[in-house]
Amino acid sequence: MGDKIYDTLIPEITEPDARKAVYEALLAMFDRWQLNAVNRVLLLGLKDTEAFLWEKQLPDDPEILERVGHLFAIDRALLKLHPYSEDYRNHWINRPEPAFGGIPPLQIMLANGSEGIIEVRELVESQLADLQQT
Repeated sequence: MGDKIYDTLIPEITEPDARKAVYEALLAMFDRWQLNAVNRVLLLGLKDTEAFLWEKQLPDDPEILERVGHLFAIDRALLKLHPYSEDYRNHWINRPEPAFGGIPPLQIMLANGSEGIIEVRELVESQLADLQQT
């Protein structure tokens, strides 16, 4: 892990209405993952919880939008890996993950920022690739 670069198109979204739609989809995902406001802000690399909650759209910041793209990719891969287990998908980021030595993926992402998010994405996408090869 760590050598492959994963692209995401989210940073290319510059229109405020499109960023608002992405914001709403992101909030729905965060709700499914049962993340509190502090963890939501930390995952995005934001400094201010209030601004995120009140602006009702994502800032036009490529680094933040890139994180969002990776988080959506994680969610999408989990859907493909566990299509019939919504509860498992929604709680996976908080469960001990053997590939991370029993550390939950959320803790990897919070501790390591963008690199942690990419590390978690690489894990779920490699698991998905393994599943598709069988």
